Amino acid sequence: MYDKYFTATPFTVGTKIPKHKGILLAGATAGGTKCTFHFVNTNGSTFSSTIDISQTPYILPMQIYTMPSMASGMTAYYLN
Repeated sequence: MYDKYFTATPFTVGTKIPKHKGILLAGATAGGTKCTFHFVNTNGSTFSSTIDISQTPYILPMQIYTMPSMASGMTAYYLN
């Protein structure tokens, strides 16, 4: 099943991201491919995961809390 996205809003790496449906990453092969994400679990606490983004553009179809680091050359947007 695919979700519909109507807006793509840029955000600052390291800040809390408002409620959204997904993350769009572009330029993954420009300066690297590793991105770190903080997710919120069912208890309300956060956990960290590093994901290797091997294609561009890439949509991560879930809500994240923040993105503390991003590969150089990438651009990120939150989708609604």
